[in-house]
Amino acid sequence: MWLKSILFSKRTTEIDKYFIKIFRNYIIYFQTLIRTFEKELEEMLVCHFDPKLKNMKNLLLLLLFPFSVLLSAQTSEEKALENLIETFFNSIFSDLKTERIPEFLTEDFVLFEDGENWNYEKTVQVAHQLKEQFTSEENKKNTFQRINSFQFIHSEIDGNTGWIYYENFADFTMDGASISKMHWLESAVCVKTADGWKIRFLHSSPVKKKTN
Repeated sequence: MWLKSILFSKRTTEIDKYFIKIFRNYIIYFQTLIRTFEKELEEMLVCHFDPKLKNMKNLLLLLLFPFSVLLSAQTSEEKALENLIETFFNSIFSDLKTERIPEFLTEDFVLFEDGENWNYEKTVQVAHQLKEQFTSEENKKNTFQRINSFQFIHSEIDGNTGWIYYENFADFTMDGASISKMHWLESAVCVKTADGWKIRFLHSSPVKKKTN
């Protein structure tokens, strides 16, 4: 009961968070072990079928199943934050579906973009300008595309608030050929609403190319 109340409580102390982190590390360790054992047992069963080995595998999976379920329940919300970031950039800046902006951003959204402070209205305005630019008559003769990729660094959930840190990569192509590549280091504060997770704050800084 103590562990359940800590893991699923909306208010946790720093000590609680410390113990949660230790517990999660143990679960990850056990999951790594089970994957290793499962792979080795599968190889042994293929080479030499033995019912005892199969029973051993099933018993090990059964013993570690509660830990896997608990970890999955705890990290599913963190995965939702990653999906939110990916879907936001793919929908708005790649597919140019600016009408979907309210699905991803809160009305009090703020963006720190390379030293500039944008509110929700400014962000919507810039998104519409980009859409008009790429769909203009002049550019219709070419096919432009933005291909996004992400390297997620860390995410954390505390009640209805989430934090996520990641690297954002964009490859801009024209008629299939790459013409420009961009790289940003970003962090976001998200809130869980009745409609799901949304971004309330986003901080984006371009990564400078290293010079020798």
